[in-house]
Amino acid sequence: MLQGVFFVVFFVLFCFFSSCNCLT
Repeated sequence: MLQGVFFVVFFVLFCFFSSCNCLT
């Protein structure tokens, strides 16, 4: 269960950083 939560958090962070890079 923890592994699934960690994957979701990692995916969200990756998407957030991708958006920042795209906006920059």
